[in-house]
Amino acid sequence: MFPKHVCFVLVCVGLGWGCQETSQPARGSRADTGPTPMDSRLEPDLAPSDSGMAIDFAGTGGIGGSGGIGGSGGMGGSGGMGGTPPPQFKSLKSNLRFKGAHRLKGDLTRIMQLSPQQICMELGNFDCIDFIHHITLGGVEAYGANVYTPIDGTGISAPMAVERIAHHACFTRLAFDISPDVERVLFLDVPLDGAKIANIDGPGALAMMQHLYRKILARNPSEREVDILKQLYRDIEAEPLGTSAAASWAQLSCFMLVTSTEFLFY
Repeated sequence: MFPKHVCFVLVCVGLGWGCQETSQPARGSRADTGPTPMDSRLEPDLAPSDSGMAIDFAGTGGIGGSGGIGGSGGMGGSGGMGGTPPPQFKSLKSNLRFKGAHRLKGDLTRIMQLSPQQICMELGNFDCIDFIHHITLGGVEAYGANVYTPIDGTGISAPMAVERIAHHACFTRLAFDISPDVERVLFLDVPLDGAKIANIDGPGALAMMQHLYRKILARNPSEREVDILKQLYRDIEAEPLGTSAAASWAQLSCFMLVTSTEFLFY
């Protein structure tokens, strides 16, 4: 009888010999040299089963649900509408021009109903518009000053010349209108109470302001323009100049309109 350890060794040798004979892999397994038609269709992560060529394929992965759509953003409220703007007058030709000496003299003569010599005279002998300020106001003087063409644009001294002429014309017309036994032309029914206007907010003062606008600008004044003339009188009355506040206000109201852009341009 052999010892037990000798038998154990022999059994191990026999088992090893049998494993070496059966170490050849089965046909159709991954160990075969060269891919078979089935092998070319297998994905790398698919393993064959123990029964030859039978192969179990993994199931198809599920598709995730569609993303949710957010709600629509809220819309802000509409902007408020401002008040109705004042009416705007637009020139059809957009070609405003300064009246110049000739038109200015004609308009002042017609409105004030004064002779050309009464509008403005330098030292009582020389006409302000036709002689003294003629070139400044856009005129020419070929014989006396060798000026054959008008100056380009408006001369730097033109505003001062216009103001001087307007001041003298308004002063002369007011002197005639407030004289006794003279038919009033521009300053109709100047409401006087001594050296002041009895009521600047009364109907008499309003009638005179409306008449000034109609004669000089050929239109009625707006409420804002009437308020400006009323405030002008209050300022004059608060700062006495040594003369009648009513007469000073009437003369300056005329001066303001005659020197306005609306009157000087056409």
